[in-house]
Amino acid sequence: MQQRVAIVTGGADGFGAAIADRFSNEGCRVIMLDLNKQKGEEKAASDPNLHFLLGDVIRQETWDQALAVARERFGRLDVVVNNAGITGSQSLVHTKDMLEYERTFDVNVRPIFCSAQAIVPFMMEQGHGVFVNITR
Repeated sequence: MQQRVAIVTGGADGFGAAIADRFSNEGCRVIMLDLNKQKGEEKAASDPNLHFLLGDVIRQETWDQALAVARERFGRLDVVVNNAGITGSQSLVHTKDMLEYERTFDVNVRPIFCSAQAIVPFMMEQGHGVFVNITR
């Protein structure tokens, strides 16, 4: 059986890094998609199952690139974990600025749509695939 392949957003640090480590420990190949180049490269250098891809999850081209890496390097993609996110300020909702709300929405929700647009056709073609969407 071929090794499973996963994309984990926010995989260079925090909860995403723990998810990437768990997948790796289970024998998965993991593409860590993150904006933190230094931590991502350091983490990838420490584990042959981890591969780092610098990218912004709110940009469609980032997802197109992530799928291309999965296809070219591994020939498959089994799991997408949309983990990257922000919490924004802890202020009461009626005091929040619209720009802060839009930024939080963009980072926490938009990647779910972008990833599905890029990856679902490939998963349908290969006959399987799973998305895990983590929200804050």
